[in-house]
Amino acid sequence: MALQLAHQVEDRDDAAGPRFEVLSAAIRDDLDHRRVVAITVAQTLGGELASVSVSARQSDSVAVLRNPDSSGPVMWGVTAPGSTYEIRVLLTHNYVTPVNVVLDFDCTEASGERTWRRTLTATPKAFKSSWNTGFTFR
Repeated sequence: MALQLAHQVEDRDDAAGPRFEVLSAAIRDDLDHRRVVAITVAQTLGGELASVSVSARQSDSVAVLRNPDSSGPVMWGVTAPGSTYEIRVLLTHNYVTPVNVVLDFDCTEASGERTWRRTLTATPKAFKSSWNTGFTFR
């Protein structure tokens, strides 16, 4: 009975936690002409969060999460349902499509002590170059 009650509390806490959704994902060139995946993520459900730490799992195609502030995970401050964020992930030079970018979200509740880990996979659209060489072929 105690075990069943513990599972019910755990299930209730999990259901109260945040949910995230990939709104868009596309392979692009960054300013240094390296291939990145630009991912737009939204928090769709759950309460307000005090903080969210986002990391990308490395693979044969995924090199590292691009963080302008440091080399670690991207840290978001307070978030709530409806909040959207852009994440950039650097690809390896020999990436293979389709690319699956696995993102881990470590979340802390704003009005309590509960924490959650959520995982989301983004599969970007095909590469579109953002620069022009200036040559015209006839």
